[in-house]
Amino acid sequence: MMMVRRLLAPIDFSPRSLAALRYAFELAALVGAEVDVLHVVPGPSEMRSRLDGYLGLPMPHASPESLAEARAQLERVVETTPHGNVRVRLAVESGDAATAIVRLVVETPIDLIVMATRGHRGMAELVLGSVAHKVITCARCPVVTLSDQPR
Repeated sequence: MMMVRRLLAPIDFSPRSLAALRYAFELAALVGAEVDVLHVVPGPSEMRSRLDGYLGLPMPHASPESLAEARAQLERVVETTPHGNVRVRLAVESGDAATAIVRLVVETPIDLIVMATRGHRGMAELVLGSVAHKVITCARCPVVTLSDQPR
């Protein structure tokens, strides 16, 4: 049986991700784990990055203001979400969400990821991609996904 000491709960502030955060806190309390809560501020679109790269322009990044605003919102969410005595770490990254999640798992001793899905299926997932699908495919640890989609 796997020992879970540290969970990662990536959130995008959507109702589904906040439900997944509550689940992560409850699970962490049950098993005595810590929780890393991650929010990723979207970076420039792939098209914009390619165009700027081709034109030799500086690559755009999220502004310091948007990162600070995201950090403040993340702090408010964690403060208002019951988590008892669970130790919580906060992180705000910029860029592609799936890449940031997988990188954090590689760089820190994360044992389990708890995240929401957006519920894209079929063609929508093929066209839009799925952060959860990318994370499940690339992460070095188990991933629990939560969805409130009817089955």
